Order: sequence, then C-alpha cells, then structure tokens
Amino acid sequence: MKKTHAIACFVIILMFQILGCIEIDTIDQPETINVNSDLHMTMNVKFQPDDRDSVRVVVALLTPKDWEVGHRSTLTYTSDRGNGDLEPMPSTEFALGTAVTWPIEITNKIGIGNNFDKDLIWTVFRTTKRFKVSKQDPEIKASVKITLKSGPKNCKFNMGYFIGNDQQGCLVNAFSMRYLPLDVVGGLTENTDYTSRALSTSFPGIPGDDDIITLVVDRNAVHNQQVSNKLFLKAVAVTNNNRTYTVEEESLKTQLQPIGLDKARIQFMPKTYFSISGGEHLRKITYYYGDSENRKILQNNKQPFTINFCK
Repeated sequence: MKKTHAIACFVIILMFQILGCIEIDTIDQPETINVNSDLHMTMNVKFQPDDRDSVRVVVALLTPKDWEVGHRSTLTYTSDRGNGDLEPMPSTEFALGTAVTWPIEITNKIGIGNNFDKDLIWTVFRTTKRFKVSKQDPEIKASVKITLKSGPKNCKFNMGYFIGNDQQGCLVNAFSMRYLPLDVVGGLTENTDYTSRALSTSFPGIPGDDDIITLVVDRNAVHNQQVSNKLFLKAVAVTNNNRTYTVEEESLKTQLQPIGLDKARIQFMPKTYFSISGGEHLRKITYYYGDSENRKILQNNKQPFTINFCK
C-alpha cells in the first residue's frame, strides 16, 4: 500500500493557555486500505507547556459511522513525559463550557473538513492519565499510535485528526487538526466518494432480500445531465440463478418523491418491487434515474449505479 508522510508545512495552530503551543507535526497514514482490515497510523505532536494542573490530552478521529471506531480501535502514546493509553471519551461527558457531547461540539465548531456526508463522525478519546505541566518545562514530544479496523464499504474520504485538551474544547486556537485522504477498496459495494456530493445513495449499503431499500438522488450533484423535476427509477434485478427482472415503467410505483434540499427519494422491498418468487435470492440491482423524455441520471462514468446483496 502507498503511504503519504504529512510534513508540517501547514499553518501552525497555537494555543497558549492550557498546554501552551500544540502542533501536529507529522502523520503517517496509508493512502489506501482494504475493507475490514486493520489500519495503522502514527500522529507525531509537539507541546510547549504552560502552567496547569490535571489536564488530559484529547484526540479525535473522523471516519465513516459504520466503522464503529469507539469499539474497534486502540490508541496509545509514547512521550518525553511517559507512555500510556487513550480511552473513549464517556458519552455523557460534555465539552467544556457547553451542553453537548464532544463529537457534537467538534462537528458543530469545526465541521467535517472537505467531506460532504453526515455519515462521517468524530470519535473522541482522552488520555487515561492527567498531566501537570509548567511553562518552565522543555518542549514535550509525543507519538500517538492508532490502530482501528476499516468498515465493509468501498469509500473515499478525508480522514480527520484532532488534538486538544479537555479544559478548552474547541475554543479558537486551542487545538490542532489535519485531514488526509484515504481510499477504502476491495468490498462489494459501489464506491462512496465522501469528498464530493453523491449523485445517488442507497441504504442499507449491502441489503438482504427482505430489507427495505431507500434510494436518494441529489440534484445538487448533477452536472451536465439535464432532466425534468419528475424522476422515475429504471432498474434491473439479477438473482442467484442469473434471471433478470426489469422495471422501467413510469408510474407512481417508480416515481421518486421530493424530500427537500433538491433531493428526491424512493423506498421499496426488492422482491415485491420486482415480483421475484420466494425461492430466488437477489444478487444485485443496477439502476439509473430517468424522466419521461428518456433523459438519464447516471454515475459520472456514465454507467448505471449498482447495489450488491448479501450472499
């Protein structure tokens, strides 16, 4: 796998009240990772201490929600002031001076970087140890070792890294952060590009025969594909014995319904929608959106969208 070594050529974000100056120096992270595999990163940081008792270092990671990073990760650190572990921030712990939890506070104040999907979330950790520091102390260098497991879906996103402390939260100039691109490959799902607006999203990502499938099209992401406001789903289902079932009619059954923000949605149970007998199982659905003048919304590569089903 290719790796990128992020050198500290970014703007240094200073904080001069609790830990003094804190800076993410470098991050060692792969550019590509397989689905359902271990991802290893190292974040090197520097602190210029100030006078303070009983402060914890806080680290947060921005990843897809279905990675469940809080339950499937290990974070440790080595430093000039000793070594130790980080633990998930308690779900009842509010960021200082707020009435919201840490993930919400980071999302509200900082956002999700150059990503466009709310399926990305911040997972927050803190050192198990509290520190007493003094402005007379020399600069402290630390390395945070991060191991987590990627999720089951192919995707592309800018992974976020945050470091601060539990006594200032997201106050201006009280933290340092960085984003690095990551591609997740090798799965059964179509690729979800969180770094650009998705033309079409499907839920759940890998459905079963009896799941209700939700498809959402985002007109804000449609470029050079002129269609009318009334859209219909045009779809072909393929079963485990390679039989195909096509539904391309224009009716209330196939029409997408507006849901605001220039988006439209359709929901259906696949076996009922395609009139598939009980003895067959779905393998995949390929689909696009069209209007009454046969104008189409396809993927940017001009190919239909695909949903793969559980085996």
